[in-house]
Amino acid sequence: MYTQYENDYEAIIGEFLRSTRQELGFTIAQMQNLVDVSKKTWIEMEKGERNIKLHLIFWWAFSMGLSPYHYMAQTDYSKPLKLNKYKNLDQIKWCLLINRLAKKDLKQLAQMIKDVTGYSFSVPLENMYITYAQRNTMYQYVHSQDFYDNSGSVILDHLESSGKTQVTLASELGMSERNLRRIIYGLHQCNNVYFPRFYELTGQPPLKSIKNKTHFKLRNLVEERVDLVADLFKNTSKKQLNAVYKDAQQLENDPKWMQWFS
Repeated sequence: MYTQYENDYEAIIGEFLRSTRQELGFTIAQMQNLVDVSKKTWIEMEKGERNIKLHLIFWWAFSMGLSPYHYMAQTDYSKPLKLNKYKNLDQIKWCLLINRLAKKDLKQLAQMIKDVTGYSFSVPLENMYITYAQRNTMYQYVHSQDFYDNSGSVILDHLESSGKTQVTLASELGMSERNLRRIIYGLHQCNNVYFPRFYELTGQPPLKSIKNKTHFKLRNLVEERVDLVADLFKNTSKKQLNAVYKDAQQLENDPKWMQWFS
């Protein structure tokens, strides 16, 4: 069932990891520090030669200021999951830009946009800032047992509401019943490819797996940024935005954010 979407799934995600790193001007060593993997593992991830664990790519996406939908949208899953608003690479660059700036620079960026385009955000752009402490809160969650317990509970909820057996669902997801059972009870760090499979099958988006209000709010903040960027693109010209984006490259990376890469 999923072969048509997954033939090049890991390779496409790997290319997305690489292009994002290069857009930000980061080294492989810096990405190793962020994701806490070996150089060999990161290189294999970029080459699409490794099945990436769900918590690793979830943390990577959050750290980049991106949604899990962004990397899924680059694959053929963009078709059945209707992820078009996450597919635009220019908008992704703006998400990366907003994420890398300090709070004071977000305010300056908003003024730069207003001066060139006349556009004002519906909420102050500096409200989209994520502090080091908030990032650490998400890091602790993603690397805890709670992350996989919550992901498993979403699957369990689906089984109870649908009346399906574990055997049936395992077959539909293309995995063994044993692995499904281990995922349900948080005993297995599943590969990220099972996430879009489950999402397509059930309509349950990744956000549903976060039940803690603090973590949900942080994760949702990334989605709010995506909507702000989409509205920015809708109400300004590409030429104007390109001019602002070019000038914004002079704004330095947030030192607090950069601590994650050293």
